[in-house]
Amino acid sequence: MTTLTFHRPEDSYDISDWDGHLSILTSSGYQLTDGVHTIDVRGFFTYNSTGVTAGLVTGMYWSQSGTPVLSISGLSLDYQKALNSSVAGLMTEVLKGNDTIIGSYGNDGFYGYTGNDTFVGGPGVDTAYYDGGRNKVAISASGSGYKVSTLGKVDTLNGIERIAMGDGSVLALDVKPGENAGSAYRIYQAAFDRKPDVSGLKFWIERMDAGASLTQVAQGVVDSNEFKSINPTNDTTQLINNYYLHVLHREPDATGFQYWSKAAENGMQPHEMLVAFSESIENVNGTTAALKDGIWM
Repeated sequence: MTTLTFHRPEDSYDISDWDGHLSILTSSGYQLTDGVHTIDVRGFFTYNSTGVTAGLVTGMYWSQSGTPVLSISGLSLDYQKALNSSVAGLMTEVLKGNDTIIGSYGNDGFYGYTGNDTFVGGPGVDTAYYDGGRNKVAISASGSGYKVSTLGKVDTLNGIERIAMGDGSVLALDVKPGENAGSAYRIYQAAFDRKPDVSGLKFWIERMDAGASLTQVAQGVVDSNEFKSINPTNDTTQLINNYYLHVLHREPDATGFQYWSKAAENGMQPHEMLVAFSESIENVNGTTAALKDGIWM
């Protein structure tokens, strides 16, 4: 089983053009470097004065200026095959089993080849890519992540925000409180008391992916004509009543109404209050059924 780890986002480098001179050569590994880019290859090798003659590769490690970029461990790969493969061919070869791919601190793309793979995302918006259309994949919640069944394989996804299919459809899995897609869905539904339309929801999710906060999105929603048609006045009492009615679908309780009235008196703005209602435990629980299997965009 191979473990591939991205130490930096994959779009921040291109290992296909890395090259260098042989700087270290032993029976357990060799190193190529140009002084900045370094490739360390571990394994079992035979060599002579001209270099490696044969061997078995067990690990490959790329670094730049001493900082890890990409690492692959758990290999059992013929040296000649590793030497003569393109980067794409190498990845196809080393990821043909049941492998684990671990993301970096940024936005990463995960490509499962053959085998039942495990994808582990990190910070950022991470995407798993699959061939085929939306109708060729089955996705189900599993623990804190998801199981993806497609094209004869079953992958396990943890910390992955999106699944992108070959037909252009995208499933957003980041639907928990504080996560972009789920928060955008809830703020949209809270503001307009309806299921979000795909184009509108996609717009706000993309804004959040680009760095907009939920409070900024809420301000944009509150400024919309649709919101103003539902809340035509600036009356605080009416606004609080409307939030209870359209977000929580009930009349306000006395304690809650008093709390929000006091918050408004202390300067809480309508869009800030909308965020609080939208991400409340009551509303999160009320939208769980609609979001538990993700959102197709």
